[in-house]
Amino acid sequence: MKKTNLRQIGNSLGVVLPKTLLARAGFSLDTPLDVIATHGEIRLVPCDGTAVVLTKAEVHALLSGDLAGPNGLSAALKLKASQQ
Repeated sequence: MKKTNLRQIGNSLGVVLPKTLLARAGFSLDTPLDVIATHGEIRLVPCDGTAVVLTKAEVHALLSGDLAGPNGLSAALKLKASQQ
């Protein structure tokens, strides 16, 4: 997980995302994105419909390598289903 702060960018607020983080998400310059804001979070999703929505617990399980627990298994199943 990377932490950042909102910054003034012209008349708007925004964040600067490191290239390594964008590459890990499969994003590059001019990647078309849907921006989804819900309940205290903002998600960037590729417009090609391949988005996989994971809960915070599922993300934590993946990042910690806990694939045998219920959240890890749930995340793995969602990711596998998205590839079919």
